[in-house]
Amino acid sequence: MWKVTIDGHRILLGAHIDDFVIACTNQQVLDAFRKRLLETFDGTYECPLEHYLGCEIARDFVAGTTQLSQTHHAEEFLRTYSGITFHVSHQ
Repeated sequence: MWKVTIDGHRILLGAHIDDFVIACTNQQVLDAFRKRLLETFDGTYECPLEHYLGCEIARDFVAGTTQLSQTHHAEEFLRTYSGITFHVSHQ
């Protein structure tokens, strides 16, 4: 994890193998940083995060919240190792 401050805005940059996660509370600063990064290094911007390292990511921009879950991973683990069949309801 790296921290960069640009014009008083903190940018967090996390890396795992060839995937990067960039976070900033200011969208314009985030977009400019990502653009400069992709001009400097070979890469692509796929889309806003929905999955990363086995986590599902749900964002509510109106409420300003982010929810992380590992529902799929937990279901697969339980099916594989305990033989339990179950249903998880999402709220």
